[in-house]
Amino acid sequence: LESYVDADFAGGWQKADAESADSVMSRTGYVLMYAGCPIHWVSKLQTEIALSTAEAEYIALSQSLREVIPLMSMMKELKAAFPIEIQIPNFNCTVHEDNQSCISMATRQKFSPRTK
Repeated sequence: LESYVDADFAGGWQKADAESADSVMSRTGYVLMYAGCPIHWVSKLQTEIALSTAEAEYIALSQSLREVIPLMSMMKELKAAFPIEIQIPNFNCTVHEDNQSCISMATRQKFSPRTK
């Protein structure tokens, strides 16, 4: 299982709409792939206003992994339900994220006041 994640920080912002909170919403996009085929994809506005690109990417990463966890559980249940005599591969998920700040926030054990 592979997850490709990206976010567009305040992608709808225009100077003419500077007073509207809706114009500063970031967009989340992700694709979940299994065996090289897309099985789930999303492109939607985030529900909260991100204050940085790292925060927008972190929100997108969180949303994508909320979809990955049930899929991983389902794959493990299917593996147990259909005992086949051939070697069955272990299921794991590779996440592809392009923002280094987001990767740092996601992998660090310690939170700072800005990332709580």
